[in-house]
Amino acid sequence: MTAELTLDQPTSRESWLSTVRVGLLGGTIAVYLSLVGIVPLFDERPLISGVMSLGQTALVLTMAGAGSIAARRATRGRGQVIAAGALAGAITGGFVTLLVILGAAVDLRAFMLNASPRLYDLLTFGLGLPGSWIPLVVGAAIGAAVVAIGASPRCAARSN
Repeated sequence: MTAELTLDQPTSRESWLSTVRVGLLGGTIAVYLSLVGIVPLFDERPLISGVMSLGQTALVLTMAGAGSIAARRATRGRGQVIAAGALAGAITGGFVTLLVILGAAVDLRAFMLNASPRLYDLLTFGLGLPGSWIPLVVGAAIGAAVVAIGASPRCAARSN
């Protein structure tokens, strides 16, 4: 048996490139939200008191959105769909990680007023540079979780 690809069915390579592009876009949005001051400004407003602020929610939704969009573009099986969501979320979180590392090496505040130590503390949950890995891992987990929950049989039955 031979399988033929139709023009509207992307190859696996194209699917992964699309996932990377979505992750790059999500990362750009996450860094933008951080540097224009949305994350630190909305941190003062709790979404769930003592657990999560509105600023953190903006980043979580960016990671979740990137994972969800990447998963919709994935072509093969549940495993690849979840992996695509995790990769897009990890790339999005990786941009935030790079922002924290760059902010520790270079004084970004000289030309980006919101690139403050307070922002870096928010992004790393107060751990500073040693906690710079947190956004990357959280991004991957959120990207995979959103896709896994959305791809569960119960959710799939509701969407049909």
